[in-house]
Amino acid sequence: LSHNISFLNKMTKTIIIMKNGIIKYQGDLLNGILQGLLPKPEIIKFIDLANKKSANLAYTLDEKELLKDIYRSVF
Repeated sequence: LSHNISFLNKMTKTIIIMKNGIIKYQGDLLNGILQGLLPKPEIIKFIDLANKKSANLAYTLDEKELLKDIYRSVF
């Protein structure tokens, strides 16, 4: 078990969240974060802040994809 979202993203794209032996969520890591089931990593907090300031960035956990999206939104 890891609490490092970046590590989890590199290892898997699908997660299962269980509590008391009951599956609470099964699916994509990014959707689990956006639904509030996992803590938001810094990259998601940055995207939230940028979008509040009228940027139009897509949610991603990949730094390279974020840089591409920032470049596209500026030019």
